[in-house]
Formats: sequence, C-alpha cells, structure tokens
Amino acid sequence: MSLVADVVASIRSRGGKEKTGKLGIDGQLEELVKRAEEGRVGVFQALGSRYSKLTTALHDTTLLHDRVNAALRDLTNLHDSIEQEVESGVKSSVGEVGGLVRRWKEVVVGLEAANTLLKIHTLFDEAHNAQLIHSFLTTAENLAKVELLLQETSEKEVEGNLEIISSLKAELLIRRTQLGYTIGEVWGETVTWDEERLNDGSQSVSLLIHVVNGKSSQNNCEELQHILGAFYLLGELQRRITGLGKNLMRHFFGPIISSNAAVKVVERSDGYSIKVTQPKGPEEKASAILVFGRLQQTFLMLHKSLLCIKVHTDSADGNEDDEGLSLMQLLGKEIGEEFTELLIKECLAEAVPCSRAQLDEYEEVKRATEDFQQFLSGNGFYNAQDKSIIEYAANVDVVFSNKACAHILEQAREMMKRPIHVTVCVTPLEPDGGLIIQDETGQKLVKSTLRLEQLLAAKTFNLPKCQIR
Repeated sequence: MSLVADVVASIRSRGGKEKTGKLGIDGQLEELVKRAEEGRVGVFQALGSRYSKLTTALHDTTLLHDRVNAALRDLTNLHDSIEQEVESGVKSSVGEVGGLVRRWKEVVVGLEAANTLLKIHTLFDEAHNAQLIHSFLTTAENLAKVELLLQETSEKEVEGNLEIISSLKAELLIRRTQLGYTIGEVWGETVTWDEERLNDGSQSVSLLIHVVNGKSSQNNCEELQHILGAFYLLGELQRRITGLGKNLMRHFFGPIISSNAAVKVVERSDGYSIKVTQPKGPEEKASAILVFGRLQQTFLMLHKSLLCIKVHTDSADGNEDDEGLSLMQLLGKEIGEEFTELLIKECLAEAVPCSRAQLDEYEEVKRATEDFQQFLSGNGFYNAQDKSIIEYAANVDVVFSNKACAHILEQAREMMKRPIHVTVCVTPLEPDGGLIIQDETGQKLVKSTLRLEQLLAAKTFNLPKCQIR
C-alpha cells in the first residue's frame, strides 16, 4: 500500500482518538513532507540545469525531459492526495501536529512554484514543436502564456526570489527573437518587391504575393493570417504594416495619381502579381476617371490576395473590438490620410474646370469620386464617417471660384513676366492727310451725312510717332 494510503488508513482506524508516537501520524506526515521537498528540489535542479546555460544548449536530452515529466506526475498526485485525504486528518489533530502542518503548508507553496515552472517548461516545449511545423500562431500564443506566467511569478515572494526565473526570462527573449526572425523570413518570401528599368527609360515596380508552400487560396489566407497574428503577439505587426504602407504609397499610389503610371494585374499559378509602370520624363496627367479606375484595379487585387486577411488579436489581450480587423482596415489607418491628401492635391484639384462651360463635364468626375469612395469604404480602407474626397468634389462652387481666380492670376503673372523693352515703332500713314469717312461696307463716302469732319479734327485718329509693345 502507498504511503498516502497508509496515513489515511491509520487516521481512519484510530478515529483521531488514539495518540500516536513518532512512528504514527507525525512520522508519516514528516515522510510526506520529506518526499514533497525532495520532489520540489528535484524539479528546481532539473529545470535549473536545463535553462541556466542557454548559450550552449536550448534543448536538453530526452532523459532529462522524461525525468521532468515524471516529476510533474508524481508531484501532482502527491499534492492532490495531501489536499483531499490527509489534510482533513491533520486539521482534526492540529493540537498535536500544528508545527508539522505549518511546515507542510510551506512545502505546498514550494510545490506550487515547482508546478508553475513545469508549466513554463511544457509551454516552451510545445512552442518549439509548433515552430518546427510552421504553426507560428500557436508558437507565439505559447510564448505569450509563458510571459504572463513569468510576470505573475516575479510578483510572488517565493518564486520571485528563485535564480531560475532570470534564466527563464532570458530563454523567453531568445525564443521570441528566433520566432520573429523566422516569421520575418517567411513573410519576406511571401510578399516581395521587384524593381525594373525598361529599355525605353520607363521604370516598373512589381509586387509579388506568393502562395505559401503551394497551398490553395483559402489555405494560403489562413497561413498568412497565422503569420500576421504571430506578428501581433510579438509586437511586430505595426512595423510591418508601416513598411507595407510606405512601399504602396511610393511605388503604387503615388505614381498612379501623379505620374500617369499604368497598372497591370496578373493572377498566376504561384500567386498574384501587380505591376505599375511609370513613364520616362514628365507626361500629361491622366484624367481623374482614369486614375480612379487604375487605383480601384490595384486595390481589388491587393484585397483579394492580401488585404482581406483578418488579424486575430483576441488571443493576446482579449479585446474583442480588435477581433476580425482586416489588413485593409489597418492599412487605411496607417496611410489613409496621406493617400487622401495626395488624391485631392494631384487628381481632384486638377480635374476642377477653370470655366463655367466645363462644369457639365465635371459632373462625371463627381459621380466617379462617389463610386470610388463607396468602394474604399466597403472594403474597409475608409471608415463610414470619412467623406473627405466626396466633400471636396461636391464643393465645386468654392473650388471652381478659387481655381478660376487662380487661373486669371496665373495669366496675369505670365503677362507681367514678359519682357517690356521689346517694342515696335509706329508712324502715321498719312502725316498730312485728311480724315477719311467710310460707310459700313468700307466704301469712302464723298459726302458724309454725319457731321464727323466738323466735330473732329482731320488728324484726330492719326497716332503720333511712338514705340509700342
């Protein structure tokens, strides 16, 4: 019969009435405490030898792993047996074994510390195994749980003073760094940028979104979703979104809006390709309707291949408001304001006419602007309250007046910049000639019905010799 069973049988047979000597309850409880202490020390020694030398080995031998797991099973069984059966007998005899009970409670605290360390060890092993099969989200979730346990442990009196805690924190840092590097490599192989200068002097930039490990479109989205979720748990997601947003503004949206760049999208067997070609030298800007079409074509392919992916953040902080945020929404928060300012300045402002005769043509631009706004809002790039481009396009009276005035001022400025010293000499055609009267057809009148000759001098319309521009 096991030691715990012997103690329970002894307590029940004596009913708590018969006093026992050193070999009775006291002796048996001391033996239990001794075994618990040995188990606790064994766990600390096993884990200490495993994590104290992180620079030489990150994983111990199979024998040590079996030893730790066996210790965990023994400690769990021992702790449950003490709580369920022995504690009731001890409390009934508290007068006799009060000191031993206090000692036992101290050992229980130590057992809890050992159990916490074993949980951390198990999470480390599970994280390692998940990373080997590229289950990055599971790996990041386990490391996040380890971080939480270490924070709770550091605040406790017993565990916080253990030397192994600092080693486990160092191990966690190494694991997180290694995971971040691995995921970064996979992300770099999945989303790649390729620049090319063509023979005619134009420049093209291609975004290639590869399918991960030859998976289907749906499975590829799940794979990317796990990568983005792991980035979030590691605190790397915002940096990745910032980098993606800068590249899109620089290589895609900027050239399309400002430089009349052409767009070509291709769905290939190994993924998706978006190519933007910027012509050589300055060219006439594309119309607003053409710009909207090219931008929508680009956004559609980006959304289909990448930006539709939702990032699961609830596993990190339990914030349900962030659950299901798509990469398109996160990108809109990052570059939405910059994109709007560029679109208004370089596209809509240029589309506003300078004369009232062209206002009817501008109505088509307004409708195209509303459709583009609805498209971006429907896909999450703009939120429902953002109406910047529609308000700008609809406020045509003020915009038109400002642009018409600006156009007139520009013409005046150009005239003022012309050289004023370039003149020609003008002399009278007939210095001494009289005033010639003509009718409406240009024929000379012999006698004028008008009294023009009497009212005006003969040389009234003769200019003196002068210099004019």
